[in-house]
Amino acid sequence: MTRDELQREAVNTLLNKSRLILQWATGVGKSRVAIKALQELPESKVLLVVAETAHKENWRKEFMDYLSEDEFNRLFKPITVECYASLKNYRDTEWDLIIFDEGHHLGSDLRLDILQSLIAKRVLVLSATLSDASLVETLSVTFGPFESSKVTLQEAIANGWLPEPKIFVVPLLLDYVKRDQIIIEEWGKASKRVQYECTYSERWKYLRAKKVLTDVTLTIHCTQYEKYCYLSDQFDYWRKQYFVRREEYIKAKWLQFGSQRKRFMGNLKTGIAKQLLETLEGHRYICFCASIEQAKDLGGINAIHSQ
Repeated sequence: MTRDELQREAVNTLLNKSRLILQWATGVGKSRVAIKALQELPESKVLLVVAETAHKENWRKEFMDYLSEDEFNRLFKPITVECYASLKNYRDTEWDLIIFDEGHHLGSDLRLDILQSLIAKRVLVLSATLSDASLVETLSVTFGPFESSKVTLQEAIANGWLPEPKIFVVPLLLDYVKRDQIIIEEWGKASKRVQYECTYSERWKYLRAKKVLTDVTLTIHCTQYEKYCYLSDQFDYWRKQYFVRREEYIKAKWLQFGSQRKRFMGNLKTGIAKQLLETLEGHRYICFCASIEQAKDLGGINAIHSQ
């Protein structure tokens, strides 16, 4: 079966059975099924629900790339395109077709409550992964039984619908020489702390003198490698302590040092990532980042994060 034949089969299923879940890997053509179905439906009242505001523009481009200008104006412009966060504004509404893009985002109690108030002649749910059985059950109870089609990334590659991915590993080494990193150790009363500075190898002179140096903020100047060793040692120490004592505050410290190490290693890649992204200028790409700060630094106005 070709990809076009797969899409044709999905369109027929939606037109004839009215309810369809497409669990297709990205690139197989979930959005094309929606567009092709709309071409064959009579004048329809359509609600397209997306995960983020940026996805509205992605859908507009999908329609523009596939349709003539006249068809684009006829099919896309009348569609109501909204984010899941705004679904509450459409409680108790009726539609000829509802398209849930990235349908796994429906899985919250609030959205499911709203979902159950909607009425639709046809429903198309698009998601690369929709493993929540309770969500599928709620969809079926609300709208009626669904047909389902699933294509994994491996299947799409095996069928030649997607190219074999190429993976390029960029090896990086931690710096052993430049002391351009710092570690802060603090103990005693905050209002009385005295500032000290030292190198990584000198730190024990202060850490072993806590009975004498009772209120201290110690700034330890270190290399990338030394900071990595410090975070790893702290991680291992608190992990062992937790499995001996099973106290929640110790578990929190163990996990905190794990997060610090992960974030530290991720942020060290910012410089090389910038160089790589410069070579990708003019291409579409996704760059997953280690922190919000790194996302802002690398992505600028295109950065997407929890804030």
